[in-house]
Amino acid sequence: MSEKKQSEQMAISERQEFVQIRQHYIDSAHRSSNVFDSTMITLTTAAI
Repeated sequence: MSEKKQSEQMAISERQEFVQIRQHYIDSAHRSSNVFDSTMITLTTAAI
């Protein structure tokens, strides 16, 4: 595998991991606090 291809693969997997972590954070924050309303989730999702 070329170096460029390998770094692209790493970037993709890092991004997927980040999205999963962010989703988990949103889910747990939403469950534990009603302050995290749907507007905040929409804004956070739109930021990606």
